[in-house]
Amino acid sequence: MARHRPSDLVLMDDDWCSDLAAKSHGLAVMSTARLALKMVAGGALDEDEGFLAFESATPDGVGRDRFEDGLRRLRGLADRTR
Repeated sequence: MARHRPSDLVLMDDDWCSDLAAKSHGLAVMSTARLALKMVAGGALDEDEGFLAFESATPDGVGRDRFEDGLRRLRGLADRTR
């Protein structure tokens, strides 16, 4: 569907479908968890809202530490590109 729209990015959490979109159709793929991190880093969501989205999109036990680590990495990347 994304190929026919046309879209540059597909939001997909299913591994098989992500691989299909990326490898077979050349589409960029992002998970819901990654989108939540990017939205917090960009100021579109506060950290509590972002964590709720991140937590609902990741397996049990991934937790707040991984969320905060992902934010640190994204914010570090943003600082280096300025």
